[in-house]
Amino acid sequence: MFMILFIFYFGCLVGSFLGVLAIRIPKKETFILSRSKCDYCQKDLSFFALIPFWQLIFHRNCCTYCKEKISNYYWIVECLSGFLFLIGFFNPWTLEYRLCFYLSLLLFMLSLTDYFYGIVEPLLLYPIVLMLIVLQANSYTRLFPHFLDMLLIFCLFSLYNYLFPQQIGGGDIQLLTFLVFFTGLYSLLWIILLASLCGILYTLLKMLFIHNRTHKLPFVPFISLAFLIVTYFYPHFA
Repeated sequence: MFMILFIFYFGCLVGSFLGVLAIRIPKKETFILSRSKCDYCQKDLSFFALIPFWQLIFHRNCCTYCKEKISNYYWIVECLSGFLFLIGFFNPWTLEYRLCFYLSLLLFMLSLTDYFYGIVEPLLLYPIVLMLIVLQANSYTRLFPHFLDMLLIFCLFSLYNYLFPQQIGGGDIQLLTFLVFFTGLYSLLWIILLASLCGILYTLLKMLFIHNRTHKLPFVPFISLAFLIVTYFYPHFA
């Protein structure tokens, strides 16, 4: 039990940093030297304020200085990252699952940038490509078929985007193209199907309970969710 709590909280610590990356990198802000600040009073946050759940528990999720409410974004991101670490912890720590875990974290950050900015941040996307190459480099015979899958997916979605403009983003096409190199064509089809179903369900629930029609839907969060389902929970899809 202690190990589970430790892994979860360590994941929350990492998630706190990943959340900062997802917010700052698209805005070309440095994340190395600058301190985190309150969104309202712009004062530097204290060391304890950077600890996951500290402000939520001891300050009712309010800024220590101005007492304004802190966005729920931070603790939600930390919790999600903690659960990602638990998922990785309960799976075999083989090379394939290890790289899959790192890929999940990168997809997590891409989901945040897509949700907040509507972009698939290239500075986060391209490291994924490097990891995919590392994963498949030990099997030369599998490289060529996967490159063919990448070419097929890129051409099909580019054609779809040409025939039906604004229906899918260029970043989504790049992400799916790179993912097929890692998952293979069969698994990617399951990912696309599950991501589409989750997106449709989300839209229907939002229209039903919030009465808000979504004109542009960030698709990467649903791709990431579908990737987790196919990879970890139903690996027989792979």
